[in-house]
Amino acid sequence: MSPLEPPPSLLNGTESPLLEDEFLETTGGENFTDALLNSSSSTLVNETLASSEQAQLTLALLRDVFNPVVLRGITGFLLWWTVTVWFSSAAIGFVYYSYFDGQQQAS
Repeated sequence: MSPLEPPPSLLNGTESPLLEDEFLETTGGENFTDALLNSSSSTLVNETLASSEQAQLTLALLRDVFNPVVLRGITGFLLWWTVTVWFSSAAIGFVYYSYFDGQQQAS
């Protein structure tokens, strides 16, 4: 059987559940269903819940620090800075192109 051909079980319609033989060959003999049903999965769930609670606590603390007044100040500063840089670059570009346009007409 070439690597591009489907397994014979697919060709005759009698495939094994989840193509278990091929699945175990590609995973190095590991079986993930046993890992999910194992008692260690409850520790994984507990770790996930603990990390979720930690993330919620972190967001709550950030909400206390970055209250609406602080966010309004940061947003106002960023807006002022953006408009200032935009205007400055436009003014410098206008002066630059006015100068070089004048030199091309003179020569």
